[in-house]
Amino acid sequence: MNTAKLQAASLTASHKETSQMLEVTTINARDYLNEARACIQDRGLDYGHPSDNMQRTAALWSSYLEMPITDYQVAMCMALVKIARSMETAKTDTYIDLAAYVAIAGQLHTEENELYV
Repeated sequence: MNTAKLQAASLTASHKETSQMLEVTTINARDYLNEARACIQDRGLDYGHPSDNMQRTAALWSSYLEMPITDYQVAMCMALVKIARSMETAKTDTYIDLAAYVAIAGQLHTEENELYV
């Protein structure tokens, strides 16, 4: 490996270690849930109601994949993206977003199933 590639690899590894060290903080479950709630509210101001946003995304994914996708499935898939990212780097905002997506999925799933209760 040439010197430039070695330096770039070293900088990338160093940046990753620094990011991980900076992200190591103690946060309790209640704080994660409170942050997720605030995140849903803030994003709602930018993107509209989570249900509307997930329905739009579901329509786009359904068209692209040529198969039906529900808003609930979109929220769960977004949660899976966050889980995949957490396998690489443990960042606080990843867990906050994950909690938010799972809460949205739960809400959407409950709304869909109200007809059957």
